Amino acid sequence: MQIKVTIKNTFSYVSKDLIDLPDSLKEKLVKGLSYSHKINLVNSEEVYLFTRSPYPKEDEDRYYWFPTGLLPKFYSISKANNIPIVLNDQRGPKPPLRPVEEFFDRVKKVDPTIEKRDYQEEAIKKGLKYGRGLIDISTGGGKTIVIAGLTYCINAKTLILCVGKEHIHQMQSNLESLLDVDVRIYHKGRGGESGKIVIANVQALNSLKKKNENKFRDFMARFKCIIGDEAHHISAISYKQVFYFAINAYFKYGFSGTMHREDGTFLEVVGTTGPVIDKRDYTFLQENNYISPAKFYFIDPMCRILYGKNNYWPYCLSPGIVHNQMRNEWIGKICLIYQKRKKQVLIITPLRTEHGMILQEIIPGSRFMYGGSDDYAREQALKDFKEKKFNVLIGSKIYDEVINLPDVRCIIMAGGGKAYNSFFQRVGRGIRKFEGKTHVDIIIPWDSHCKILLRHSKKMKSYIRTVEAWRSQVKMVGDFRPEYEG
Repeated sequence: MQIKVTIKNTFSYVSKDLIDLPDSLKEKLVKGLSYSHKINLVNSEEVYLFTRSPYPKEDEDRYYWFPTGLLPKFYSISKANNIPIVLNDQRGPKPPLRPVEEFFDRVKKVDPTIEKRDYQEEAIKKGLKYGRGLIDISTGGGKTIVIAGLTYCINAKTLILCVGKEHIHQMQSNLESLLDVDVRIYHKGRGGESGKIVIANVQALNSLKKKNENKFRDFMARFKCIIGDEAHHISAISYKQVFYFAINAYFKYGFSGTMHREDGTFLEVVGTTGPVIDKRDYTFLQENNYISPAKFYFIDPMCRILYGKNNYWPYCLSPGIVHNQMRNEWIGKICLIYQKRKKQVLIITPLRTEHGMILQEIIPGSRFMYGGSDDYAREQALKDFKEKKFNVLIGSKIYDEVINLPDVRCIIMAGGGKAYNSFFQRVGRGIRKFEGKTHVDIIIPWDSHCKILLRHSKKMKSYIRTVEAWRSQVKMVGDFRPEYEG
C-alpha cells in the first residue's frame, strides 16, 4: 500500500488510503503537523494543520490536506516511520530561470558601490533551488538585494507584500533602481494590472477581497511568484490568506530578521511558505563587518515609585511612562547630549500617540511621526532627518520595522514593552553601516519605579544575551534602587 500525496502550490492532498494506516502512525502525522497556540499567559490551544478535507468524501485523492509549505516535514515524518508515500506533483515544471551571476553583474553596473556578499548569492541560489521557503537575515544584512535577485532570476509576474507606506515606497525605489523594470504599487484597487512587479500591503488586498472576492481571486491568480517581507506576520489570517490565494505561484518566499513567534504560531508561517532555507544572524553579520556594533545602556531614571493599582499593567502605562514628567525630562536630557555632539537620535514610543507629542514639546527641534500623520509630512520628515536638518526623530510603532535610517547613532526605547520581535526590530533601526559610524548606542530605561515596567526592562536585557556578539556590550549606568537591581 502506498499513500498518494498530490502537491499543489497552496495545499497538498493525501488520498483516502491514509485511513488504512495504524492509528499510531496517523497520530504521528497529525501531531507532527500541529502546534500549541498561546492564547494568553496561562491558556493555549492545539491547532492541527493536517486535517480532513472540506471536499466531498467521494474525492479519494483529497481526503486529507495540509499547507504545501509543510511538505518537507510531512515527508520527513513519513520516512522516519516507514510510511510509504508516492508524490504526484501537479505544480507543473519549474519555469526557466536567469543565472544568479547575471543579476550581480547588473547590480555592479547600476551601482558599483554595492558590495557582492557571498551569503546573499547563496540565499538566492537556495531560493531558486527549492522554489519556496523562509530566508532569515537579520536587519542590516541586505534582504532587499536577495529579494531583487530572486525577482530578477525568476523573471515572472511577482507580488511583494510589505508592511506600511514607508516600506512600500522604499521597496519600490530600491527595486526600480536595481532592476530597471516597471514596479507598480497596488492601492485602492489599482496598480497591479500591468506591472511585472507589484508591491502591496495586506490591508489593501484584503479590502479588495471583501468588496469583490472574484476580482481578488483573478488578481491573485496572475502571479507566478509571491514574496512576503517581514514574514513573521504571515501567521495572521489576513496575511496568510493572501498567500493561499496565489494558487498559480510556484515560487513562495518569506523574509524576516525576526522569525521568532512568541505565540507559538511559527508553524503557520512555515506552512504558508516553507521551512527556513537560509539564516544569517546578528553575530554573523557583525563578525563579518556587515553591520555596526550595538552597545546597550540601561539607565535608571529614578522616578517616583508607583503604588497600588498603578503598579499593574496597563494602569501603570500613563503614570509610569506617558505622563511621567521626570522620566520624559530625563529622555530630553539624553537627547540634548547627542544633539550637542550633532549625532542623530531615534526615539521609539509605540504605545501611546500622546507620549510622542509630549516628548516633542520637551525636546527642542524634534519631530514626532505616527500612523495618523499626513503622508507628505511623514515622507518629508524622513527626508529631512536623513539630510540632517534636525537630529531627533520620535516615532510610534510605524518605525518599529523596515525604515532605513543608516546614520542613527542612538536609539532610545522610550515606550517600554517586552515583545521579542519588536525589540530586535527596534535595535535594527540603528545597526546599518554608515561612513564614519563605529557603533550605535541603544538606551533602555531601567524602570525601577514600577514592578511591571521593571520586568519589561529585565526581559529586554535577557533578549540581548541571546545574541553572542552583544553579550559583552551591556552596561548598567548610573544609580539604581538597590532593592530592584537584578
